[in-house]
Amino acid sequence: MLRRYWLETLGCPKNQVDSDKLAGTLEADGYLAAADPASADLVVVNTCAFIEAARQESIDTVLALSDRRREGSRLVVTGLHGGALRRRAGRRPAGGRPGSPASACPCNSGPKRPFLPSIC
Repeated sequence: MLRRYWLETLGCPKNQVDSDKLAGTLEADGYLAAADPASADLVVVNTCAFIEAARQESIDTVLALSDRRREGSRLVVTGLHGGALRRRAGRRPAGGRPGSPASACPCNSGPKRPFLPSIC
């Protein structure tokens, strides 16, 4: 079964480097890049929260992609303050309700997946 991902990168060039690494990890695990969020099994938002405007852009992007993704797909918010952005957006932690975004942080994941947590 083909699995597809959509990766949205916000912020500085360092975030793009992290996203490139994440895309490589996903592709090594058998995921293919999707043409759009609606055709993805996994939608990932690599956020920036360095300044207030970036935090707001991250929240807006997460909510917009949540609306655009297909039913049954997973939404993962990673990058700076992924968990804080999820809480500010009024979403519960993953497992809290169906369709809520998971949160990923490079410092919280294991050595095998330095940029991708286990997704339940």
